[in-house]
Amino acid sequence: FKQKTSNAKKKGRKNPCPFDVASPKMQGSLGASSQRVAGSSVFVELFMAPCSPLRADHESLDNPCGLAIFGSRLYVSDTGQHRICVLEDGKLRVHAGSGQRGSQNGSASEASFAHPCGIAVDEVGNLFVADCGNHTIRMVTPEGVVSTLAGSGESGLKDGVGTGASFANPCGLAISNDSDTLELYVTDYSNNAVRKIRRVSPDHFQVSTAAVGGALDTPYGIACGPVGEGGSVLVYVGCHNSSNLVSFSSPGGAPTVFAGCGRPGHVDGKGAAAAFNRPNGVAMDADGAVYVTDSGNHCVRHVTPDGVVCTLQSAH
Repeated sequence: FKQKTSNAKKKGRKNPCPFDVASPKMQGSLGASSQRVAGSSVFVELFMAPCSPLRADHESLDNPCGLAIFGSRLYVSDTGQHRICVLEDGKLRVHAGSGQRGSQNGSASEASFAHPCGIAVDEVGNLFVADCGNHTIRMVTPEGVVSTLAGSGESGLKDGVGTGASFANPCGLAISNDSDTLELYVTDYSNNAVRKIRRVSPDHFQVSTAAVGGALDTPYGIACGPVGEGGSVLVYVGCHNSSNLVSFSSPGGAPTVFAGCGRPGHVDGKGAAAAFNRPNGVAMDADGAVYVTDSGNHCVRHVTPDGVVCTLQSAH
């Protein structure tokens, strides 16, 4: 394969929201999976748990996208129904969101979202949500109280503090530093950018642009390692349109293609010899290996720290 050059590399190209389309529903019970990752091997434990939503008129999940685990709780972003759910003790319930599209802050039942996508949870149980349709990042407390962490609500590419910043369809997020100076990395899908959010005081968060353009083409899933020497963070991004896995070091590193040939395919190999098809979710283990949900190929891929791609599990 030859690397494909895309016009999406241009800074500021506006890609449509990936969720403003009809999607099939996942009916009945929720099939949840818990995964322990150690070294280059993966142990997957599957379990089926019947779901009992709190509201009788919401008996299905509609295009669930994000997952995050905190203790016995498995949080799910119920993207198509604009809410955050939690699976606990074998029951699915609404954690936050009225189910109506909106941008209201407040209590669990009063708050509203617009296609919430990627989610991550900190060490005390606060949930961070990439609220794609609202162009904002939201925070949800363990009690379900929702507030807007960053983003004006208007589509744009602007750095700043809190709601003084702007995003354009943020999709994925990952925590790199879970401490008093909390740091989040966010894939800003329609800006072809990755943004960094850093807590500068208990109630204020600074938004900056970690990377934009270059190899970033509709960035979707994201994973990052812990803060390393000199404060550097290694970031991996699954790019939906180019079907590449992109990496860069923050701060200051330019995003480059780590694996993938730049067009859809299903080929194992190293670097540009490999091919993905619309990669979405991205995760990293303690040894630096990367795992990718390869949505168009209906499989999970494993990528070594030196860029060798293999298929772990496939429907074919």
